[in-house]
Amino acid sequence: MSESHNTQLILSEYKKGETYQGLKAFDCGDEILNRYVRDSLKRNGERDNRKQFLLLDPQENRKVVGFVSLHLDIFGREKIPEGTFLYQVPPVVPVMKLSMLAVTNEYQKNGWGSELLFVALEHAYKVANVANDLKGVILDAKEAAVEFYKRRRFSVIETSASEQGESSTLMYLSMQDLDQVMKKLADAEASKSGDASLG
Repeated sequence: MSESHNTQLILSEYKKGETYQGLKAFDCGDEILNRYVRDSLKRNGERDNRKQFLLLDPQENRKVVGFVSLHLDIFGREKIPEGTFLYQVPPVVPVMKLSMLAVTNEYQKNGWGSELLFVALEHAYKVANVANDLKGVILDAKEAAVEFYKRRRFSVIETSASEQGESSTLMYLSMQDLDQVMKKLADAEASKSGDASLG
């Protein structure tokens, strides 16, 4: 993926062997995500089975100010919303799992979370066009993020509580809906409007 410049930040695929600034100081307001960036982002970025895209600030030596991480996974057929497929599928199906997405506090509420989500969905879409057995995209959303993903056509599968009392919502985006999302994004890009509705 080529780097894309938008406003003052750079959206780039993680490059193996490259040194990234700001990992230890990363703060998105969520300690689990902060710890992942500090301790695991670089290690996972060097693996072939995980794809990561980074949001970089060129004014601060390309400091990491956001990221999204995804990988191939399997998903139980019984959890997929009824009517998604017009044919019988195996008991477990391959999906793309969006495991983590975060933007640092200073860049939140500026559309960068959407930018990271869309580059992740674009990657899933490209993988699906090569491996046409991919059956969708899944993620676990915190309560505050559920509506954000619903606006991007994700469906709620189930909500569960962690031992800490926080709720986590399993969400699913079918390949049909992903196809619609990507077509609307392509239309927006072609018209230069950049503001297509994803509903």
